[in-house]
Amino acid sequence: MYEFIGQPLVDVGIAALTALAGRSTPNALIPADLERVAGRLAAWYTEPGSIRNFAKGSVFHNAGYGFDNPVLQREHIAHTLDAWRTVGSLGEPCAFCGQPAAYRASRREIPMLSGQALVNFGGRGIAGVPVCGRCSLALQALPFGCMRSGGHLIACHSDDPTLTLALARTAVQRAERAITLDGVLPVFSAERTRFVELLVDWLAAVERRSARLLATNHAPTLTGYIFTNAGASAAIQIYTLDSAVVGFVESALHNADGSLTDAWRRAIARAWGHGKAKKGEAAIDVTDMMQRPNRLYEALLKLPTGARAFLRMYVLPTNHWGLTALYLRKVMGMEQNQIDLLKTLGVRFAAYTQTRKRFFYPFAREQQYAKWRRHVLNGRDDYQRASGLALITFEEFVAAFTAAPGEINDWKLARDLVVLAMLDAGIQPDTPMFENDDSTTESEDDLTETPDLATEAADE
Repeated sequence: MYEFIGQPLVDVGIAALTALAGRSTPNALIPADLERVAGRLAAWYTEPGSIRNFAKGSVFHNAGYGFDNPVLQREHIAHTLDAWRTVGSLGEPCAFCGQPAAYRASRREIPMLSGQALVNFGGRGIAGVPVCGRCSLALQALPFGCMRSGGHLIACHSDDPTLTLALARTAVQRAERAITLDGVLPVFSAERTRFVELLVDWLAAVERRSARLLATNHAPTLTGYIFTNAGASAAIQIYTLDSAVVGFVESALHNADGSLTDAWRRAIARAWGHGKAKKGEAAIDVTDMMQRPNRLYEALLKLPTGARAFLRMYVLPTNHWGLTALYLRKVMGMEQNQIDLLKTLGVRFAAYTQTRKRFFYPFAREQQYAKWRRHVLNGRDDYQRASGLALITFEEFVAAFTAAPGEINDWKLARDLVVLAMLDAGIQPDTPMFENDDSTTESEDDLTETPDLATEAADE
């Protein structure tokens, strides 16, 4: 009876309707399912208490569910929950699916619309948006397919219907469990973390065979709509995890190298905000931690724009070359031959460091480009006199530590990647090389202040 139509709120509502009915897909729904779910929604929304207050206050502004007059309540139920029974007679197509519309909706029936009598931006100067009975019922189920965070709802929508349905099903299961135990919808904090957490939990639960298929095909994109329809405070924030980011997380969770997955989980564990008890305090309960923000999860929402900052703050501190190479390839779009070059230089520099230990720290920590470059050139000359071989060639230097005109030229980032490759090759420094400290992270603007490295290298 239903199929996803590509409109985020309607699709999440359809997914919630499917989950509430206990069906596997929307097209498996039958009239008896709609009858049963509509009855459950009517009971939840009209019963005095927190669910009704939340629905009419934050989702369906001043909806008739909250009327004290039973007749007005029944009228509202008839045109929002029960209109699916008949063909719409409004004489207009539904704005969402194109089927005959049953009524013109306002923010009382659909979140984020205008008020009932407002004609601002209304087609043909008519207030409201035409909606059919089936889309109306799906939108009334929407809150149960979302996570609640204070007065906001988090709707998760993907270009992969399987993911949209799976996340809505998780939300429905949590809601039904909480209503059974306490008679309320569950409330979560740190909504951006909870949004990413839903995706990570889904990816982690995917069977390995399915995970391999996901890795070889186009990974889905996931968009989170964090919204409230409350009074004069109606607002929405939209966050997107694009396909490259989803593919990276999936590959980090499912791979043949267990150490890569362990490194990723350690990075997540370090990023829980205030996740460790202070001296003299009791250990923080796991349930309490799951209400807290996770800095790594929320930084994922800034990708790929903040890719360099994320690499420095969360990936490099794992000291794991495999995870770093995966991130460079999946998120930053670095070509495999460039990754291989950085790895080759790291192995070569590590071998040189075994005989010239004084080479490592100036190479790894020098902040002034001119001094750092001179140190590399001195090392090249020393290595060539001793072995007759090149520590680094002109072509390798240009390819590794310069960028084409117009691109961000970040020699420090390339240097850090070579250092990581050196650590992977067996170099053991006395102190950690990559500090996980967001207060010292360079901005994207900082990365554009480097000189024309190719020209300076040629001058040598």
